[in-house]
Amino acid sequence: MIVIFSKACELDLQAVLFLSTQPAGSPFSSGDISSELKVPKEFLSKVLQTLTGKGIVGSKKGKTGGF
Repeated sequence: MIVIFSKACELDLQAVLFLSTQPAGSPFSSGDISSELKVPKEFLSKVLQTLTGKGIVGSKKGKTGGF
């Protein structure tokens, strides 16, 4: 059986795995995450909004904010 994920689903998994390996309490901007994962920032931002809306990823607004 072959399982094929959409690009958005694949990026969801990559973002969650990346954030789960980072120290707790250290927020990363979408720009930082996109450069680490080597994906377009705009696409990643939409994915992170979905993950935040579902309660999978936390976000904080402002100068010291991030995911």
